[in-house]
Amino acid sequence: MSDLTNTQIVDIARRHNLRVNGIYLRNQIPSTPVEYGFTVFNLDHSHSGSVGTHWTCVYCTPADCIYFDSFGFPPSVEIARFLVRRYGTYLYCNRELQDYYSGVCGEYVLAFGLYMQQHGRNGLETAANDFLSSFTSNTRENDSTLNHSNIV
Repeated sequence: MSDLTNTQIVDIARRHNLRVNGIYLRNQIPSTPVEYGFTVFNLDHSHSGSVGTHWTCVYCTPADCIYFDSFGFPPSVEIARFLVRRYGTYLYCNRELQDYYSGVCGEYVLAFGLYMQQHGRNGLETAANDFLSSFTSNTRENDSTLNHSNIV
C-alpha cells in the first residue's frame, strides 16, 4: 500500500458509503462547526510545501467525539482547540497500531471511520476499544492485517 491522497480517501470512503465531512490541513480547520460524523485531518501545514505528512481523524456523535491517530498520539494543538471549541470534550485512542516506517495512515483512518460508522451507535469509546482490540502490539503485523482488509 502507498500513501493516500485526500482525493483517494474521499473516493474510497464513497465506495464504502462512508460520508466524509471534510479533509483539512491542521492549520486550515474551519472556524464554523463541521457536522457530526467522520472528519479527516492531515498534520501538515499549508505553508510547508510538502504534499502531506500524516492522516488522522475524528468521529463524532451528539454525545461523544473521539480522535484517532494510528500512532496513538493525542491531537495537535490546532485540532485539540477545534475539538474543545466544537464539542467541549473528546476522547482519543492512545494505542500505536501503525509501524513507524509505513505509509498506511490513510488506510487506518478509513478503517477506523468505517468501523465507527457501523458500530459507534452504542458509544464511541466502546466501539473504539473494540476496533483497537482487533490489532496486536506488533505494528508490522497490524499493517499486514490492514493490507488484507480490502479497505482500498
